[in-house]
Amino acid sequence: MKMDKTRLLFIGVLMAAGITSCTPEQVDVDQNRVYPSYKLSYNKSENKTTAQASFSLDSLNGTTYQLKNPATVTYADETLIFSVNDDFYSKEFVNVKTGEFKYTNNDLNEFVNSISIPDSLSVFNLPAAHPIDLDLIVSIETTALAEDEIIELQFTDLQSELSVTAYADSISSGNLLIDANFLTGLGTGEVEIIFRRVKTTTNLSQANSVGGQIITTYELQDTVVLF
Repeated sequence: MKMDKTRLLFIGVLMAAGITSCTPEQVDVDQNRVYPSYKLSYNKSENKTTAQASFSLDSLNGTTYQLKNPATVTYADETLIFSVNDDFYSKEFVNVKTGEFKYTNNDLNEFVNSISIPDSLSVFNLPAAHPIDLDLIVSIETTALAEDEIIELQFTDLQSELSVTAYADSISSGNLLIDANFLTGLGTGEVEIIFRRVKTTTNLSQANSVGGQIITTYELQDTVVLF
């Protein structure tokens, strides 16, 4: 979608409902069917990098697949730990951490994909409090977006935990106008805003025949009280 540099178009997506994942398939499968999805996120506000990997069968939306010995997945030579609740492998690092995802499958074939954090993103003029009946103007500074990059803004009402996400694919630097009508829908109180620069690609350096996906994000967060 296209937008001008002064007004953000909200195509809100409710995020309050939980996402139910498929039960991991436990039987031995052809390792060429395993589709990896890698995600590397840097949070500037927390100065933390999170590396994450998940696996499914045949495609991104296929049945969740849990690695079995001797299969492993690492980032920057650190083993990612599996979360039963989330169905993915992850590890956190202090500071910006660039490196390689290395996935070794049950056949001991190794797939290596280098990855780096997207360009930096800065936000200015976000007030600590703002009248809910007035447009909110926020200044964003970043380099021009590539074809496979977007700016993502996630607004979360910390009282109700209702989240709405908006996207832009053609902004470089300038003012974003957040419409008062949108703010009214969030309600009064404390609202967390997460600003993300997101790059998504299926062009992996090394993958098996079903391919894979890499998502990298640079994000920062802040809060504003609406009244």
